[in-house]
Amino acid sequence: MFIVILVVTNTCMQVHVSGQPDKICPATREEEVKSFDVRISKTKVPVEATYYVCQQFEVPHAAAYHAVAFEPIIDNKRVMHHMILYACDNDVAVQEGPHKCEENDLKCEKWLATWTLGLEGQICTHQNSGVRFGRGSVQRMALQVHWANTELNTGYFDSSGMSIFYTPKLRQYDLGNVQIGQTFLEIPPLSDRFEQHGSCSSDCSRKQLLHPVYFTKTNLHMHGAGVAGSLEQYRGGRLLNLIAYDPFYDNLKPHIHEHNPPIEVLPGDEIVLRCLYDTLSPEKMRVNTTSFGLGSDDEMCYAFVSHFPALPHFDRCIQYQDLDAGDCAPTTLNHTFTNLSMSFFKFQKGGLEIAT
Repeated sequence: MFIVILVVTNTCMQVHVSGQPDKICPATREEEVKSFDVRISKTKVPVEATYYVCQQFEVPHAAAYHAVAFEPIIDNKRVMHHMILYACDNDVAVQEGPHKCEENDLKCEKWLATWTLGLEGQICTHQNSGVRFGRGSVQRMALQVHWANTELNTGYFDSSGMSIFYTPKLRQYDLGNVQIGQTFLEIPPLSDRFEQHGSCSSDCSRKQLLHPVYFTKTNLHMHGAGVAGSLEQYRGGRLLNLIAYDPFYDNLKPHIHEHNPPIEVLPGDEIVLRCLYDTLSPEKMRVNTTSFGLGSDDEMCYAFVSHFPALPHFDRCIQYQDLDAGDCAPTTLNHTFTNLSMSFFKFQKGGLEIAT
């Protein structure tokens, strides 16, 4: 039973309805706004069903800037699954050109923008905030691209990426992004409606939030077995807001939930993500247990949330079963997650063929 449906029926609250963003962000029309592209160099796509490729880029840093919009550049739609743009600390070793994602890339961990299959048009920041980079902050970014060559085609190439629209006219706030969800999934086969959940616990938010923050945008993320999801805000054990609700989730047609006005989140609030899966219907049938993983046939239960003002250590407020992980995790648990990611990347065959 998907609990949120029962709760919503009997509780009065503000519901924030989802919808696709405008195809053109108003900020991109401002006189001071310029743009640059970060794109994977033209590269042959490996003959693997799932492959993660990374490339690092130096970005303008003559002044302090705010990125106010991002636009996907999709070169080969047959293989694109998702892209994530990360900020790199200035002391992370530079690795030139496209390469299979490795441990060094995991050190570029503050995510700035995401695109997933099915999203169209530009990705806009909230009107009073922007993603800070340039002088005194981020001077290098890393683009992670997930290729899904499910056809195992031997002749695919790709050079996808993003256009970044930016301005020296800084907004009132720096925009931050936080990933909320569950990293331990065991979804049984032949199940009609199976729920998994994870939260940004009240203990974790009390530690990580130095002051109130305001959620501006939410994107729920599951893979092919996902059929519904919700992100809920609790205060003192009481449901306060249904932040995002996708009753008919389709990973090929994701929704961006715009929060206008922004939703205030206080230290000590609990943010709960619920994900519902179907492994029984003919088009989604699974005869084996589906676990958490980076591959297209694995599953995820995440919410990607934008907020202002940005905070230094509020990037991943996630759980492993009932244990706080991410930014609130003990060092040993974070090492476990790093090893899980690295164990997946090591299965990827080495060496990429760069087009000349």
